[in-house]
Amino acid sequence: MRRRRAGGEAIRLENARQPSVRAEQAMRVGRRFGTSRHHAQRRGRRHRQQHLFETARDLWQQLQPLRLGNGLREEVALQRDVALARQQRELRRALDALGGDREAEAAAQLFSDLIGSQSAVFRKPVAEPGRNINLPTGEMEGRLNSRILPASFTVVDDPTQKEFRGKPLMGHFPVDLEGVAPQPVVVIEKGAFKNYLSTRTPTRDSKSSNGHARLPGSFGGYTAFASNLFVKSDETIPADGMKKKLIELIQQRNKPYGLLVKKLDFPSSATFEELRGVLGGQGSRPAPLPLLIYRVYPDGREELVRGLRFRGLNVRALKDIVAAGSDEAQFDYMANGAPFAVIGGGNYVFGCTTVAPSILFEDLELERPQVELPKLPVVPPPPMTV
Repeated sequence: MRRRRAGGEAIRLENARQPSVRAEQAMRVGRRFGTSRHHAQRRGRRHRQQHLFETARDLWQQLQPLRLGNGLREEVALQRDVALARQQRELRRALDALGGDREAEAAAQLFSDLIGSQSAVFRKPVAEPGRNINLPTGEMEGRLNSRILPASFTVVDDPTQKEFRGKPLMGHFPVDLEGVAPQPVVVIEKGAFKNYLSTRTPTRDSKSSNGHARLPGSFGGYTAFASNLFVKSDETIPADGMKKKLIELIQQRNKPYGLLVKKLDFPSSATFEELRGVLGGQGSRPAPLPLLIYRVYPDGREELVRGLRFRGLNVRALKDIVAAGSDEAQFDYMANGAPFAVIGGGNYVFGCTTVAPSILFEDLELERPQVELPKLPVVPPPPMTV
């Protein structure tokens, strides 16, 4: 349907048709046969239909100015944007009031990816001579009794625990997918890797199941995965002293600044093309991409940085941790067995939780990705007064 303005310009009105006259007549037509009780029921139904029809017609008439008036439509859109900005501001305040340090949350995300998803052992099937079967292998495979973390660290996976400081844990379950009751497993003790998370499928390093079959695997089997992962350190410093420790390292090594990571892209929301570029550019399995990363100058000033990714941050780099904070953050997420637990990357999901303190690395390299990043706006956004 088209209308013309005074100047002759055509305006297209989408979905602006009035209700059909036939539809109005059809609502008023009732069946002519039946008992008096049925006639009363039909008469009441017809009145309700007529009321709904009149309500829809009045609503359409009220929406006509929104379709025709550009100024009124812009005003309504502005009011909607202002209301949305208020909701986002209130949501941000609510998230900040929940407690928990952001640095500790980033450390929990890192431990979830490097230890929680790598602590299982896989059994390779017997293949024909000369035929290779490519199956994913974890970085922990073949490293039993090797040092993974500093000697002050201990990592325990406990699916039997339901709460942590009054908050429910997503990794709790009564039995695994193979019907085995779960058991607490000391994965890392005093920095050394001690036990695998196992299923009923026997391997060279695990002879029995400890109740961690959480994901359907290949060849009709199941894959072990972490549930409630607790990372603890016997030697901690106060949470507010972690930044001071970082500034001390900056001054000792005469560096212009240090880096503070507050959030990682885990579970990842990247597209498969972006993940292919990240996974294909490094020899080993990389760590998740940082989302919030800041430069920390010797005077304590922080500056947001974008467009960086870790270089060489894997399980072997965890032994270079020099300090751990006394704060502990609980990080809940949905895992699916895909790299970085990418959203939509698996056909089976399950809940996991990681509780870990904030950590400090003395040497950690970052680099810019090869892909081109979108450019920032030229001018800042206008101030919004509410």
